Amino acid sequence: MEQAVINRNMELKARYLDLESAARILDSMGGDYIDTLTQIDTHFPCKNGHLKLREISYHNARETEAQLIWYQRPELTGIRASNSIISAITEPATFKEAMRSSLGVLTEVQKKRELYIWKTVRVYLDQVTGVGRFIEFVSSVQSGEQDSVGSQRLQTLCHHLQIPTTDYVAQSYADLQGR
Repeated sequence: MEQAVINRNMELKARYLDLESAARILDSMGGDYIDTLTQIDTHFPCKNGHLKLREISYHNARETEAQLIWYQRPELTGIRASNSIISAITEPATFKEAMRSSLGVLTEVQKKRELYIWKTVRVYLDQVTGVGRFIEFVSSVQSGEQDSVGSQRLQTLCHHLQIPTTDYVAQSYADLQGR
């Protein structure tokens, strides 16, 4: 039987009103713009961590995909580690209805994201419907790598983007939306 892959990331989310400025700074740092994404995250009840169906539309690539994502992370303000398991979903409408019928839905979060890659960090410039504008960093921790390597990358980004610690956010977008 195949073993599930548990991904480990270092993450940071912060309020960031001037996303256009962030894009310019990322460009000047050698960040690569990848695409603009529209995402709908449907959150389901979960005893341990968070469980959501993510439906993604890629604007430039004109593609769509869906993923079931389980993740667990501490609700701490600042850089934090997270663990996740991601599984591709081939029939998202049917899957969502089955989950809605069996478990119920906590909330749906709609967002537009500009995705950049800087070194090994995914940088999301987010506009979240009803919640606001944010920047989110996700640094994948590679096998044999210490969490501190990813944390250092995120600290470097915070420094260049001049993000004050008072703008760091601990909650998920679903929690900020008031699920």
